[in-house]
Amino acid sequence: MELKNYFAILRRWGWIMLLCTALAGVTGYLYISRQSPVYQSRARYLIGPALDPNVTRSDIQTSSQIGQTYDELATSRPVLEAVIAKLNLDTTPELLKGQLGGTFIDTTQILTIRANAGDADVAAKIANASAMS
Repeated sequence: MELKNYFAILRRWGWIMLLCTALAGVTGYLYISRQSPVYQSRARYLIGPALDPNVTRSDIQTSSQIGQTYDELATSRPVLEAVIAKLNLDTTPELLKGQLGGTFIDTTQILTIRANAGDADVAAKIANASAMS
């Protein structure tokens, strides 16, 4: 086929491509504009002993195990129930667990707890309360 044949096809059917592109763009915009915002808050905590020049290998392993344990405890049912009671939240522990997440990195000894909510203030309160419970 020659180049002029491609242009003829494009002229004949190009409007369909433009219509589909515009329709996809409008649909995507409408979908995104109706989504409610989700705010994320983080609380960070130092796990283990403070920096000490006399740290042994067992001290490092112990702090790593403690950090991983705290990471698991942050989303455990008793902690979630305590957060719900403390903040008077209208939710269940299962739903709240979906809003919380923890990360512990051995090399930093920092436990990060993340909370997602539709309100920034509520997200911050959940992250802080789950770490303190």
